[in-house]
Amino acid sequence: MDSAKSNQQLINNPSQPTVNVSPPKTSKSFLWFSLGILVTLIIIGIGYFIYKNQVNTAILPSPVPFAKPISTPDPTADWKIFTHPTYKYQFKYPPSWSAIVNQNASANTLFGLNATSQSGIGGVEIREIPTEPQNFHNLTQSKVINSTQLTINGISGYKMKYSNIVSGTDFVFKNNDGLIYNIYINSDDSNDLAIFNQILSTFKFLDETGGNASPSQEIRAILPTTDWKDVSAETFSLKYPLDLTPQVILTHDDIGFRQVANTENTISISRVGDPISSKPNSLYSGGSRRDWYLKANFDDSHPVPDNIRFVDVKLGQISALEVYVGQEFQAILVANNTNLYMCYNPYNQQVAETIISTITFK
Repeated sequence: MDSAKSNQQLINNPSQPTVNVSPPKTSKSFLWFSLGILVTLIIIGIGYFIYKNQVNTAILPSPVPFAKPISTPDPTADWKIFTHPTYKYQFKYPPSWSAIVNQNASANTLFGLNATSQSGIGGVEIREIPTEPQNFHNLTQSKVINSTQLTINGISGYKMKYSNIVSGTDFVFKNNDGLIYNIYINSDDSNDLAIFNQILSTFKFLDETGGNASPSQEIRAILPTTDWKDVSAETFSLKYPLDLTPQVILTHDDIGFRQVANTENTISISRVGDPISSKPNSLYSGGSRRDWYLKANFDDSHPVPDNIRFVDVKLGQISALEVYVGQEFQAILVANNTNLYMCYNPYNQQVAETIISTITFK
């Protein structure tokens, strides 16, 4: 009954309901959800940072590794060296071969296995003939099978394969002095040809006759010249010591000296190759001093001495070429453009060298 009454009261008073309101509670699942989002964002950030770093690294150019040069061993390192005593050409040859001056033509050389001064499988020959290198075999009646122009150690010429009584290969060139050089081998054997090509690769001149200059100059000691006198010829002047008496011959551009105490002691300096008074083979128009000296002083009746030698020297500021036969001092050669000056008959080498060291050209 009481219950019914209570319900009736609620119905009769609807404007005053009784509501129980509880404070909001934090959900654990929401916390875990938020934490998951935070961790995900951190992972994405780290991944993005790694990606950007890889991209930037890929853009940078890769360093080029330094390539160390590979040294190629010299196949001729242990070969022997031949130097011609007069013409000063040089080449290497195998230890089992020989190389020797041709006894029948002292300018030439023979080489090969068991080569002698009379025979060899190949060699170097020098000819004074009016032709060009590419036409050389027209004079020898050899048939040229092929010809190639090439340069070896600054020397330009023609490498030719030829056939006649024997077949072979040679390298022919014209030197600065107008002489024809022929380096040859009379063989078609592949091993001989390989050796020949190595010999060619080492061929060179040691002085001014060819493509290579002298590797060094010998510096001579010069005497004091403070009290020396001056003397002039047509194209040059120089100084001389007080104990000498000069004699100038202008027509030959020549200055001679005699020692006062002993008139047999002389020194002469002259411009050589005077076209008025000189023989044709002594004319000089530039080029090799060594070859001029050989042509002007030697011929078939007066052959070149085997022990002649030329030394490149420095006399003060003057570059000169000295001539010796054995140990005997012969002359000094000085070039000035197309003029060549020679000091000869010197009674005293150091006095002559000092006089040349003072020369000036007009």
